[in-house]
Amino acid sequence: MLGPVHVDPVQAVDPFEENFTTAREEGFSVVLAKGVLTGRSASDAGPVYAEMRLTEVRTLSGPEIRSGSTVWLDSDAGSDGGPVPGAPTGSLWARYGSLFGIVGPQSAEGAPEGSAMRVAPVVDGQVVLSTAGCWREEGRPTHAFPGPLAEIPGSDSYRRAAEVGFQTVPLSEVERLASH
Repeated sequence: MLGPVHVDPVQAVDPFEENFTTAREEGFSVVLAKGVLTGRSASDAGPVYAEMRLTEVRTLSGPEIRSGSTVWLDSDAGSDGGPVPGAPTGSLWARYGSLFGIVGPQSAEGAPEGSAMRVAPVVDGQVVLSTAGCWREEGRPTHAFPGPLAEIPGSDSYRRAAEVGFQTVPLSEVERLASH
C-alpha cells in the first residue's frame, strides 16, 4: 500500500496537500474514477490484496490511467483472514464505486505485480477521509459518517474506520490541490 506522507510539524504545509506533492515527485497518478472489485485477490505471506477494475477514470495529475485498468487495493487483512497488527484500516470507496485515488507506478513492496492504489470514497461532492487507506489527517475535525461505504469483503474496514471517525474535504478542493 502506498504509505501516508509524514510532514515535519514545523512546516506550514497541509499534510493532505503534501500527499499530492509527493505523488507528483514520485511519478504517481491522482485519479477520480469508479471502481469495482474483480474477485481476484493475492497475498505474499503478508497482507491480502484485492484487484479492482477502474472505469470512468479522470486523471488529475501524473501519468494517464485508462478506463479498464486494474489496480491492487490493500485490505490490511492477513492471509489468516484477520487484520494485520498495527496496519491501518484497509480500503473504502462509495457504494456506487465513486473514488479518489493515488495510483503507484508499480507494486508496493510485498504487493502482487501491478499498480497499487490508495483510495478514498467520493460521496455527494465530498472526499471522505479516515484511517481507511491511511487518509486521516490530524487537525481536521472528525464526525460520524452515515455511510454506507463499500469495502473489501471480510475486511471490516468501515467499522474500524468509524471507531476513529471520518473527515470530509470538498471534492473541488481535492481537484484543485491535485492539479497544481
